[in-house]
Amino acid sequence: MSNLIVTFWSYTRLMSVVPSVPQPWLVSLANEYAPQTREAAGETRGPYLDVMAEPQAPRMSRVSQKDLISIAHRLWRIFAAEGEAQRAALFADLLDDAELSPQVNERAELCWTTSHTNAGPLLLAGCAAALLVATQEHNWRRLGTCAGDDCVDVYIDAAGRGTRRYCSATCLNRARVRAYRSRQHASSG
Repeated sequence: MSNLIVTFWSYTRLMSVVPSVPQPWLVSLANEYAPQTREAAGETRGPYLDVMAEPQAPRMSRVSQKDLISIAHRLWRIFAAEGEAQRAALFADLLDDAELSPQVNERAELCWTTSHTNAGPLLLAGCAAALLVATQEHNWRRLGTCAGDDCVDVYIDAAGRGTRRYCSATCLNRARVRAYRSRQHASSG
């Protein structure tokens, strides 16, 4: 699928091809821009990382910081939802706003289009399409927020068996050290 934004006429409306959003980049966007993750990390006053400059970022015109924050907040809420019904409802709202329409390109590959033409809504549509692929490949149980004591970062468990609970090896190791120290303290007391 091409990363370039192409517009064409379909069903007598102007449609834009949705940008390709890699799942690791989607996770990075949510973790760097969602207000919840920035607050948990104590970064509410610090500058934002330029996720659009990352090598795997979608190739598209500049997206405003306000749009990045809004999209990240919506993504984070889906990852952090309590139960499948709440997660599905939040995701359905995201899909409605994305206005995705399936198309088949000249190579008979599925691609997504949207009636949106501005950068922010186009990126929202790309994120919705990427999350749709993630849920179809990995199911809801593969999406989550970190179980670390002081972390709320999101993750997609793409490689495991659906048992992942931490966003990174760093948070997993911190939890292991805390558990070890707790056991040591309990056995010495």
